[in-house]
Amino acid sequence: MTDIQSQSPPQQPVGIPRGPVAYAGLAAIFAVVGWLDFNLPLGLALWLLYLVPIWLSSRVVPFDHRLVFAGAVTTMGLVATSFFFSPAGAPTWISGVNRGIGILLVWIVALLLVRARRNEAALLGSEEQFRANFEMAAVGQAQVDANTGLFIRVNDRFCAITGYERDALLQMRPRDLTHPDDRPAEDPEIERILRGESEEFHNEKRYVTKQGTIRWVRVSARLIRDQAQRPLRTIAAVEDITERKEAETALLNLTGELERRVAERTRDLADSQERLRALTTELNVAEQRERRRLAAELHDYLAQMLVVGRLKLSQALQKLGPGAPREPIQEADEIFDRSLTYTRSLVAQLVPPVLEQFGLSAALLWLGEEMRRRGLTVEVDVPREAPPLSIDQAALLYQSTRELLMNVMKHSQTTQAAVTVTFGDEQPLVVTVTDRGAGFDPAVAQVARDKFGLFSIRERMQALGGSFAVESAEGQGTMATLTLPLRGEAALSGKALSVELENEVRDAGTLTAVPQRPTLSGSKLRGAKIRVLLVDDHAMVREGLKSVLSGYPDIEVVGEAGNGEEGIELARRLSPHIVVMDVNMPTVDGIEATRRMTQEHPSIIVIGLSVNASKQVKEAMRDAGAVTLLTKESAAEFLYQAIKTAVAKSDFPRESEQETLPFGG
Repeated sequence: MTDIQSQSPPQQPVGIPRGPVAYAGLAAIFAVVGWLDFNLPLGLALWLLYLVPIWLSSRVVPFDHRLVFAGAVTTMGLVATSFFFSPAGAPTWISGVNRGIGILLVWIVALLLVRARRNEAALLGSEEQFRANFEMAAVGQAQVDANTGLFIRVNDRFCAITGYERDALLQMRPRDLTHPDDRPAEDPEIERILRGESEEFHNEKRYVTKQGTIRWVRVSARLIRDQAQRPLRTIAAVEDITERKEAETALLNLTGELERRVAERTRDLADSQERLRALTTELNVAEQRERRRLAAELHDYLAQMLVVGRLKLSQALQKLGPGAPREPIQEADEIFDRSLTYTRSLVAQLVPPVLEQFGLSAALLWLGEEMRRRGLTVEVDVPREAPPLSIDQAALLYQSTRELLMNVMKHSQTTQAAVTVTFGDEQPLVVTVTDRGAGFDPAVAQVARDKFGLFSIRERMQALGGSFAVESAEGQGTMATLTLPLRGEAALSGKALSVELENEVRDAGTLTAVPQRPTLSGSKLRGAKIRVLLVDDHAMVREGLKSVLSGYPDIEVVGEAGNGEEGIELARRLSPHIVVMDVNMPTVDGIEATRRMTQEHPSIIVIGLSVNASKQVKEAMRDAGAVTLLTKESAAEFLYQAIKTAVAKSDFPRESEQETLPFGG
């Protein structure tokens, strides 16, 4: 194989020779042929036969004078040999055969010379093309000897990349250019390809140039073997990718900067969301507290004043003689009654008293009854024990449930719904509101959330640390789920009781006395007054009750207390027969005071009074030991009768005879 590593330029081919050498060869041929055969036409014929194949091949492959001269010498030898075997006087056929053999040999020599020259010319052309491609390549080109590991050939582009001169590079190895940090990963691959264990090698690495700068390159090397398949050298294409690497680094830095800024903005957004959620929580809590404040104002002042007004009107009606005009007083009493009913309704819409008194379970039972009055039948399934929630948590859950039921009434096109409450020691509190109404397409869930006010419920639950989910399908109803983790920090207030709540709504009839309770018989009270203790946190109500009872000669009001704690203390000192107990009072409410009082003094009879005598309140007072619960506005008409009936163990007044309650238990 021709050594293509030579740096010397190739000989330039020429056309058909016309110089002195060519003519000298031509003259020599003629002279020899004429001398041997004394036949010039034959010598000319031999020369032409020699030139014909050379001339034909010269139309494709250029040749030089060396080919012509070598052919002439060979032809002279062949002709001389031919005539040596055919001396003068030899038979004609022998001379003819010998001359024929000479002619054939001339043709063979000529054709062999032409073929050799053609191969040489093709090789020279291939070498020239390779050299041009090697030197003029747009990427660096380098060859490395497989035995020494040194560069044996490099092009100008490779020199430009590395910054070294060609002669300096031919004394170096590829490892000398590689960055020290990249050598450990590259050395094993280089060794493998030089040993012939690998045919190709591709890598991206750093070169340290002569000036000490860093250039990123992509190296693609391939092993070249000799005819014995032994590793001969490697040829590598080296592409300068520094700009690409710098662009990638810049892009990576920009990406990192963008991710950092996105992370910062995300944190800022999360902080803003947390602050907004905290603000939402404060707003929700403030709303619930304001609701409770307004409800307390309405209940503790306006409702009590209306109650006192009705008591006064009832007294006035009782004192009117026969024939006296009663219509104006009765009309005023009806006005007071409607005002009191409306006040109760406002209080219930703000915060149901049953929510603060007995917790979420009782409030949801009451809400089910309220929805039934509005035309929506709600099946309420709540646990027997109230969930351990703070009043704020219970209020927010109650308001959310109420809004969901209102949505059912407005949009579901059904008259039935269900509310279920579940919780456990390690389980969150889950309130589920379901209906079998029209439902909606989940694809427009966002529109539904905005339209039906579900977004505010979701934010409210997230502010509490819980979650809100809605599942719906057209024609299959909707299920809304409120989930609140119970972390144990919230508990019911001291006045909230574990009240046994029944799912079946019963008619809240008049409570009966506790069986084993010792009571005063009619014989024991004959000739003696019934001692009554009034316990109510409103002085005007106590004054009104006292004025009502003072009209009966067998009743003696022995004391008044402004809260449950004072009532318990006065009961110890005064030993009353009857205690008229308000339910809603500060410090100790009427339910707790009744329980403690009846436990200490089993003979005392407790009659409860409340502006909102709901079913839950009646059941709680009964369980605490009260014999009955009256509405305050009915006290003027039924309180004395209730006292007498309790003392005499007679039937209590029927509830139908009392004022109709604006809402059920």
